[in-house]
Amino acid sequence: YTFVADDEEMKVEISYTLNASALGGKNLVTFEELYDFSNPDEPVKVAEHKDIEDDWQTLLITERIIKIHTTATDKDGNKELEAGKKVTIIDTVTLESLEVGTQYKLVGWQMLKE
Repeated sequence: YTFVADDEEMKVEISYTLNASALGGKNLVTFEELYDFSNPDEPVKVAEHKDIEDDWQTLLITERIIKIHTTATDKDGNKELEAGKKVTIIDTVTLESLEVGTQYKLVGWQMLKE
C-alpha cells in the first residue's frame, strides 16, 4: 500500500484478502514494514512492527463448522419402504454455515443398520 504522508501522525488501514479455509483454529499475526519510497528504485526500510507475541497484531481464525442434518423417506414422505427390486429414497439434506460462492459436492450412500 503506497501513500503520501499528509501529517506527522497518521492512521493507515491496509486490507488483506486471503483464503483462510484451512486456518480454522489458528492465530494469524500481522507484521508490517514501512519503507521510505522517495526513490522507488531504492526503497529504504524506516520502521517495522513484527512481534509474534503482540495480541494487538493477532487475529484468531475461528473454525467454520458446517452443520448437516438429513431426513430420509420414501417419495411420499413415509419412513417405511416395502422391499422390492427398485426402491427410491428421498434424502433431504439441510446445511448451515456454507460459504457463499463456494462450490460443494454432496455425496450420500446407504448403510445397513443391524
